[in-house]
Amino acid sequence: MIPLLELALDAHGGLTRLPQGLNVALHVEPSRKLVVVSPFDGEDSTGYFTPDRVWVDNAAGTVVQNLISPRGSFSGHDLMTPWSKLQELYFVGYAFLNYLSSPFNLAEPGFEVTEIESHEENGETWRRMVVRFPDDYPTHSAEQTFYFNQQGLLKRLITRSGESFFRRTGACWDETRKPRTQSLRPQWASK
Repeated sequence: MIPLLELALDAHGGLTRLPQGLNVALHVEPSRKLVVVSPFDGEDSTGYFTPDRVWVDNAAGTVVQNLISPRGSFSGHDLMTPWSKLQELYFVGYAFLNYLSSPFNLAEPGFEVTEIESHEENGETWRRMVVRFPDDYPTHSAEQTFYFNQQGLLKRLITRSGESFFRRTGACWDETRKPRTQSLRPQWASK
């Protein structure tokens, strides 16, 4: 493990924190690549994400919607193609899996991590780490650059738009399809 990844893991509570599951208005189990969103698409429904399947259960626990191989369901889409609720669940699931389990997931087998030159911004020096994700790991793009402050907390995440699943970097879209910026920066530590 490289020193920058060790610093980032320590700043977020250490590797022992990972197996607990992370609850932030949803339930995330990084080791199982499972995200549970409740409620989802109705007060009595719960949405479930895994890389190979997304589904929605009703209050009785009966599956009412199901999509196998959800990533493949985006084939042929462009930025203007509307998504189904299950496609939205896939996106939300893998986004939160990544955002809320980083940097812990980066220590798993198959991730390639390399520290590159630091970045200066507003009088701060941020250390940078290029991460190549395993082919079977659900994410925006296979290669991403993480920027960490001196305490090891994530300051910025850059995806490679050329490889990006959605062919865009750092933009979210509202209901009018106008771009807006949005940031998810979980601060696990009180540093």
